[in-house]
Amino acid sequence: MYFMDAVRLLMRRWYVALIGLVLIAGGATYAATSVPTQYQASGEMLFLLPPASTGPTTPSNPYINLVPGLTTTASLIATEAMTKDVSAELVKRGFTSEYSVALVPATGPLLTISTTDTDPHKAVKMRDEVMQWLRDRLDKRQKAVSVPASQFIYTEDTNVGKGPEVLPGNKIRAMAGVGGAGMILTLLAAFVLDRLLSRRRKVADLKLASVEDGDEDGKQSAPTRKNGTAAKSATPAKTRLPAKARGRANGRPNVNGTQNANGRPAANGSQNGKPTEAANPTEHGENARVKSTRRGT
Repeated sequence: MYFMDAVRLLMRRWYVALIGLVLIAGGATYAATSVPTQYQASGEMLFLLPPASTGPTTPSNPYINLVPGLTTTASLIATEAMTKDVSAELVKRGFTSEYSVALVPATGPLLTISTTDTDPHKAVKMRDEVMQWLRDRLDKRQKAVSVPASQFIYTEDTNVGKGPEVLPGNKIRAMAGVGGAGMILTLLAAFVLDRLLSRRRKVADLKLASVEDGDEDGKQSAPTRKNGTAAKSATPAKTRLPAKARGRANGRPNVNGTQNANGRPAANGSQNGKPTEAANPTEHGENARVKSTRRGT
């Protein structure tokens, strides 16, 4: 389905699109109010060498004297801070907010620290605790190898905000998810409803067409007069036969003794339309005498 097909479908089923938009608006509002607001507290730490690191008689600017060793040290401390052991240690102390420590690329020995929490005060406390842990760990590492005071690395905090910042990302993602899912479901509902209604319309049209065809066939088989009344059938009506003819037709004996329809002789003894000899014995004797007289002559 192309974009214009989807637009035409939503325009054709506009009521489904309207219901979908109302539900999407309600879902987005609920997501905006129910998803908790995230707060972020951040800060940066720069690793520096003392000015006397270049000699007591030739002090240097610590911001210029950014030797590669400082970057390496900052990277080691940041990696250790992100281990599970350190995270578990902070949780035992009561700091449960999420945090991250990373080396800022292409800037030298600069670490960025950020913490997030739904409670703004917890986010700030977590940031301060992580930064303090980084200082303590740096001092511990240097004391473990007896670094001289003139080469002892220290940190400087920069870009540390007094309060946290609001992160609207979670709310925006939740609202975008509700909107996207709502649009897909609305389009799917409109598509399914359109198919069902189209199929139902086709079935109704087929039924109506069959009924109309039946009416046309009935009109053609029964012609009408000019005034609209039905004309009489052209088939001639059956003529009622007389009693004698009905007797011959149904195979019953007739009064005059002719042959029945089934070929049997009638009651008077005639067969095939020719009279038979009389059943009376007197007439039969007279006929015999006449015949003998004719023979004698």
